[in-house]
Amino acid sequence: MIKFSPLLKDRLIFAGWIAGLVIASFLLWSFTSSFRSRLLINSVNHSLDLQEDSIQLSGVYDSPVTGSITSKNLYTISNSNSLFVVFTIMWDGILVPLGAQIEGDGEISQIIPIGNHAKQIAVRIPKEQIDVYIHRIKTLYKGNL
Repeated sequence: MIKFSPLLKDRLIFAGWIAGLVIASFLLWSFTSSFRSRLLINSVNHSLDLQEDSIQLSGVYDSPVTGSITSKNLYTISNSNSLFVVFTIMWDGILVPLGAQIEGDGEISQIIPIGNHAKQIAVRIPKEQIDVYIHRIKTLYKGNL
């Protein structure tokens, strides 16, 4: 049997705890993805209801492309062929939640602030910065639709 010094033994125990916590966190994150998606859908729908917007999310979009990480962020819109992606923009140190409605051809038809605070902040964000996010969304999702 190998004898370890007390310092090495303590470091190995500490590394084992860190590895265990990382594995447990990964498993928790993986197994709760549908629950987290449902919470996000409910939150966005509630916020859009308060803004009296007609868009309502119905579920996560099942992409025909397998293994695509980006397809897990797409949501379907009720009574529409359009898709919806939720993203955030950092402006003046504040995270501003926004949603983009994506049409069937991959073009973004509208950007919707999610929440009253986001609506107040979104009017101050320069169009050029929003265009950067629009371009990123188009390049990420155009091939996955």
